Amino acid sequence: MGIGSFITNGVSAVGDYYAQDREQDAINRKIKAAQEARAVGDKYYGEAQGMYQPGADNYLSDVSKWRDVASQKLPEYQQFDKSGYDVNAYLDPSMAYQQEQAARAVQQSAAAQGGLYSGATGKALQDRATKLAQQDYGNAFDRMTSDRAFGYQDWTKKFDTDRAGAVDHRSSLSDIVTRSQGERDNLLESKGGQANLAMGNITDIGDLQASKDISRGNYLRGQFNRAGKSAGEGADMVQQTYFPTKPKIAGG
Repeated sequence: MGIGSFITNGVSAVGDYYAQDREQDAINRKIKAAQEARAVGDKYYGEAQGMYQPGADNYLSDVSKWRDVASQKLPEYQQFDKSGYDVNAYLDPSMAYQQEQAARAVQQSAAAQGGLYSGATGKALQDRATKLAQQDYGNAFDRMTSDRAFGYQDWTKKFDTDRAGAVDHRSSLSDIVTRSQGERDNLLESKGGQANLAMGNITDIGDLQASKDISRGNYLRGQFNRAGKSAGEGADMVQQTYFPTKPKIAGG
């Protein structure tokens, strides 16, 4: 039974060695897989952070620009200034010459009839001058009114354009801030994800390494126990083989 026990222990030791070797190899593969997964994750998060970083870096300056523009008042509607439109500026400069020619024609006509200094001649001169003046003023007023209408249209168009431009500019800056804020949030989320990945990976590899050490310790402990047991059995076998115990004689 001593030799059989030695053989059995030896076979068990070999079996335990290969079983422990396979277990260690399996744990090593898990550790390698965890390391490769970490590398893939770091690559993914690194690319994401490279994409979001430029926009995130612009966030504070974008907010500053938006605040500056938002603090400015939008263009407000004001009363249209009509002071630049004076009917006198539209009177025909040649009207004085026309009146002079008209007066001369009346006088020549009156002289031909022998009534140069008559009341009728004066009345005719006054009527002619008044008619020409009224005609000139009416034309001047029409020209002034037309120009003023065009001026008002241009003024309102410019006001509408300026206000719409200011509103669009403010809205555009707001959109830029929203976009850069989103990129900053994505960047922070990416960094957080990478940190979580790193901590989880460290924990997983630590657990695997611990299980590897425990497995190795259990194997060595078993081997030491088996070696001690075998040594004890060997000593008993030697004792029984070479130093057998003599039977005691009754009464001896």
